[in-house]
Amino acid sequence: MTKAFVLDTSLQRTHEWLHKIADDLGFANDGWHPSAERLRAAHEQDFCQAISRELRGHDELQDAERVARVVLNLIDQRIDRGQVEHVIGALPQEVRCLWRDVQQEAV
Repeated sequence: MTKAFVLDTSLQRTHEWLHKIADDLGFANDGWHPSAERLRAAHEQDFCQAISRELRGHDELQDAERVARVVLNLIDQRIDRGQVEHVIGALPQEVRCLWRDVQQEAV
């Protein structure tokens, strides 16, 4: 398997996930491009407030907790359980609690 193939597969999977999230939330995902710097800042601030700031201008997405729940639910469904637990363990307490709530709702 070549690096180009892995990259193409990763990009395709990301594209599919973004469309699934957009469908679940009822919006078009054009125009939003998160950066690593913005994501790092989100970990240092209130998680839902950071999401709201990133989605400013997208009136249909102002329920930041709902947006977070949809995204976390999709990740939880699509990633191997061990990887999910590893990611959850690396997150701030507030986000870990939210993700655990999402997991409980899915049961």
